[in-house]
Amino acid sequence: SNKADKGLLPEYNLQPVPADWTPGWSAYYKDDFGVVRVHVSLNYTGADDASSGKKQLVLGVLPEGYRPRYTVEIGGHFRIAGETEVQTVYGGIGNDGRVFLWAPGAGIKANMRVCAMGYFIAAH
Repeated sequence: SNKADKGLLPEYNLQPVPADWTPGWSAYYKDDFGVVRVHVSLNYTGADDASSGKKQLVLGVLPEGYRPRYTVEIGGHFRIAGETEVQTVYGGIGNDGRVFLWAPGAGIKANMRVCAMGYFIAAH
């Protein structure tokens, strides 16, 4: 059976990829019930930036048609290369389609891997 017949849409990568980040597996899709599921994975390849504070890490932007009805919180985690500890971070999906996490308190470090997952009901 064709997935399109069920109202399912194929998975696509989020765009655009922010500067200094290498995309991992990033996708979004809408299921049979209209729930949009988002998975974002990025690797930071830039210089250490310990001054990031509480700035948002924008991981990608959802296209039109996948915008949430209201601001959505998402969960994520990150791990710095060479370290075993995985730390939890939080973020959200804005009404403008931005998928973001808050920068960790230690700032952004080179070779940091970030992953976020979430779901929401898309606006019609």
